[in-house]
Amino acid sequence: MASIKNGLSSSQRRSCKQEVVAVVVVVVVVVVVVVVVVVVVVVVVLLIVVVKVVVVVVIVASAASASVVQYSSSSSSSSSSSSSSSSSSSSSSRNSN
Repeated sequence: MASIKNGLSSSQRRSCKQEVVAVVVVVVVVVVVVVVVVVVVVVVVLLIVVVKVVVVVVIVASAASASVVQYSSSSSSSSSSSSSSSSSSSSSSRNSN
C-alpha cells in the first residue's frame, strides 16, 4: 500500500479522495432515500389500517344503534297492542255485564 501511495502524484491522490467522498455521498443519499421511502410506506399502511378500523367501528355502531331502535320500537308496539287488547277485553266484559 505504501508503494502505491508513493507512486501516486498529489493530483491523483486528490482525485482518489474526491472519488471516495463522492461514493460516500452517493451511499448516504441512497440510504436516506430508502429510509424515507420505508417511512412513507409504513405511514400509508398505518393510515389504511386506521381508516379500516374506523369504518368497521362506524358500521358496528350503526348496526347496534339500528338494532336498539328496532328493539325499542317493537317493544313499544307490543306494549301498545297489549294495552289495546286489555282495554278491548275490559270493554267486552262490561258489555257482558
